[in-house]
Amino acid sequence: MSVGIGNSDEDSNVVVPATSANPAVSAVRIYSSSLEHARQQHGEEIGQVITGLPIFAGAIAPAVANPTRIETGRPGSFKYIDETTTNFAGEPLIGLTKIVSDTSARMQTLYFGTTYSVSTLVWKRDP
Repeated sequence: MSVGIGNSDEDSNVVVPATSANPAVSAVRIYSSSLEHARQQHGEEIGQVITGLPIFAGAIAPAVANPTRIETGRPGSFKYIDETTTNFAGEPLIGLTKIVSDTSARMQTLYFGTTYSVSTLVWKRDP
């Protein structure tokens, strides 16, 4: 899987080594607009200031490339959950992705939180 953070496909300045965590997705694109969406919509959960820090952007790509588990979201979407990156309450970082073509996905938003019973486990990292 390749993961890029940037404004467009041409502006992907972060590449993460391949993973076989989710065979349905071979590439996830994380655009700056997704980070801005997370800051605006989930600011109280994530923190308005921290979303602008490079360390936050640096936590996103590894969370998608090497999650602790993946669950289904809405139809055509997956939740990449990284339980090693948590907020002060111990809630994991969740990246919501949507399939946009074949095996390519786009990060829609991310937040710290919990998942609900409507999600189906797709994959879980071995301890």
